[in-house]
Amino acid sequence: MTLITNVYLKKLWEDAQANPSSEHHSISFWNYLLSKVVFASEGFIVDHQKPPSLDDPNRKIDIVVKYFEDPDFKIKMLCFHEAKKPKATKYDIEIVESQAIDACETYCKGEGKDFIYAMTTIGTAARQWRYESGGFEPLFGPGDLADRSAYIEASSPDASQIRAGFEYMKKFPPSLRVGQSYAQLGQSHPINAPAASIVPE
Repeated sequence: MTLITNVYLKKLWEDAQANPSSEHHSISFWNYLLSKVVFASEGFIVDHQKPPSLDDPNRKIDIVVKYFEDPDFKIKMLCFHEAKKPKATKYDIEIVESQAIDACETYCKGEGKDFIYAMTTIGTAARQWRYESGGFEPLFGPGDLADRSAYIEASSPDASQIRAGFEYMKKFPPSLRVGQSYAQLGQSHPINAPAASIVPE
C-alpha cells in the first residue's frame, strides 16, 4: 500500500519528483510523513538536525525520531534518518548509509545502548535498518549495503513494507531486548499506536 495517503503528501511527493537534484524537497516529504502521519501521537518527538550523542555535538542528523518511555517519561532515541537526493549515485548511497551507521555507532557507544533503528532515503525511496554490534541489518529486503534496488518507493504498493518497518520499531523500541514485548514484561506499551506482528521478508 502506498504511503501517499492525503493531498498534502501527494503535493510534497510531486515537489520531490520535480526537483531530483535537491534533497531538501524529499526531506520535506519525509518530515511531513513522519511527524504528521507515522509518529503523530503524543508519545513521539520528530526532531531535525540533532546530534546523535552529546559526545558529538557538531554532528547533525537530518531527522531524529524520539519517544517518551513510561513510567518516568524519559526521552529515548528510536530512529535516525539520513537522506540523499533522488538522483543519488551509488557513491552517494554508500555515503548516506555510512553516515547513518556512524550516527548509530556514536549514539550506542555514547549512551551505552545495544541497538538503534535507522532509515536511509534516496529521494522518496527508503530502506530501514536495525543497528547492532557495528553493523546494519535491514528490516526488509536483501542484506547488501548500497543496493539501490532494495530501496522502496513511497508511492508504490510495496511501501507497505516501509509502514510495517515503522510499526516494528514501535513494537520493539531500543529499550527492549530482542524478542521481548511490553506485554511479555507485564508493562503497558509507552506509545499508543498499532504495532505490526512481524517485519515482512
